[in-house]
Amino acid sequence: MPCDVDGKWRALDSRAIHAVRPAAAAIAERVMWETLTRTLPVDTRVRADGHGLEVEGIADDLIGMFSSRRVEVSGLLAQLRAAYVARHGREPSARALFSMAQYATRATKARKKARHPHRRMPTSSNSG
Repeated sequence: MPCDVDGKWRALDSRAIHAVRPAAAAIAERVMWETLTRTLPVDTRVRADGHGLEVEGIADDLIGMFSSRRVEVSGLLAQLRAAYVARHGREPSARALFSMAQYATRATKARKKARHPHRRMPTSSNSG
C-alpha cells in the first residue's frame, strides 16, 4: 500500500492487484459458470475460438446479436486472414492466426475516456 509523506496509508497497491487480476478473473468466471449450470437447466460448450464457454443450444447468430464487439473482432480477423491467404497463398498457422486475433482485438477496442483529469500528487519536495 502506498504511504503518503505523513506516514498514513492512502491507497491500495494497484500493482499487486493488477498482478493477480487474471487469476481472480478466471476464478470468478469459473464460479459464475458453475453457479449457472447448477441452478439452471443449461449445458455449456467451449466457444469455437477456444476462449471460454457459452451456453449450448443458442445459435451463433443470436449470440452475435448481443455481442457487437465479437462481431467487430471477427470481421477484422476475417479480413486479416484473407489478406494473409492472398499474400502467402496458404492459410495462416495457428500462431499467426492467434497474433491476428490479438491485433484485431486491440485494434477494435474503444479507448477509455478519463473520468478525472490527471493531477499530480504533492511530494515532500514541493509540499512546503
